[in-house]
Amino acid sequence: MAQGNAGGSSRRQMLYIDGLLVELTRKRVKNINLRIRRDGTIAVSAAPRVPITSIEEFVRSRHDWIEEARGRVIHACETVDGSCIDGGSWWLWGERLTIDLQVMAASGRRAGCSFERGEGLLHVCADERIADDGEASRTARDRALESWGRSLLHRRVEETLPHCEDVVGASCSAWRLRSMRSRWGSCNVQTKVITLSTQLVHHDPRCLEYVIIHELCHLYEPSHNQRFHALMDRFCPDWRERRRLLNGR
Repeated sequence: MAQGNAGGSSRRQMLYIDGLLVELTRKRVKNINLRIRRDGTIAVSAAPRVPITSIEEFVRSRHDWIEEARGRVIHACETVDGSCIDGGSWWLWGERLTIDLQVMAASGRRAGCSFERGEGLLHVCADERIADDGEASRTARDRALESWGRSLLHRRVEETLPHCEDVVGASCSAWRLRSMRSRWGSCNVQTKVITLSTQLVHHDPRCLEYVIIHELCHLYEPSHNQRFHALMDRFCPDWRERRRLLNGR
């Protein structure tokens, strides 16, 4: 049962639906829309004419998805400490690495960084112009580290995707990487384009393979019904274990 603001006249109200706290926004939209914010809160938007009972039913029907999405968001925040500072940490392929920040002499017109993985360490060699503790320097190092991680993920997808396509017996028309925190991947079944979260670089490579197979299976079955689960059981028998690993459960 939902609990809302008195009178229900506000454009925004809080609903409590089966243990989930949901922020409802009334606005001119065609469908009931649901999203998980980066802080894990649940946001729903619907037109003023949509009854509360319909919104409750909609949220209940997606309860499992909501719990998984919130777990992904929270786990992503725990996994990536964020700032490229000496002694900080950064996860790469499921391993937590301690950042070893070193300084190199200024070279070239643009200050940059180089990265090298060591035994439990991530060696970061930063141009002296961005090696201090100032906010601008930290931001520059963070962006360089993000770009490096993206390049590693890009290379791993190029290596992994053909194998997954052979296993599933279906191919995407194209793929891309995108910064996403509420989902690990998506598939446009009309264009056959797959989008993968850049956060996957922080997790075990088996998780990347699971997500790719998951999205390829959507080329056969767009929804997450029994047929879809049967496809996952066939092409990735341990997919539930990989999903738990990916979501930190």
